[in-house]
Amino acid sequence: MENWNQSFTRMNTIMNETSKQISHFEPNCKFLIQRNIICNNFLRYKTLQPLDVIFSELISPIEQEVNEYLEKSQNKNLIVNLAYSIEELKLIRDKWELHKNGHSELVDEYGSRILDVYTILEDVANQLKQSKFKTIWKIK
Repeated sequence: MENWNQSFTRMNTIMNETSKQISHFEPNCKFLIQRNIICNNFLRYKTLQPLDVIFSELISPIEQEVNEYLEKSQNKNLIVNLAYSIEELKLIRDKWELHKNGHSELVDEYGSRILDVYTILEDVANQLKQSKFKTIWKIK
């Protein structure tokens, strides 16, 4: 989580610095207009959002705008760092998903093993109840 916070803060800083530089060279740049729309739409929630919402409504749309800007603009060096920063966030998300899914499968496997053992013990207990076998503590 600390890596995510640092990377997200770095992306935000890079995005702000890049926007200042781009606005200096291209005052009515489509990238800046779209970036503002994307950010304002995302900020309408005013609450913390899950990772999938952050990516679907903020990171991915900004990435798409970055890619379009890289294709069309002469000032590619202004935005390359932002593209790298977005890639870093995507790597952190992929690692998180991998760990989450791995732990989920591990816990699920343990849960099914415990259930299997419980089923066997329940079956043994039922068979002992039905048998004429007397347990040690019931023998006088």
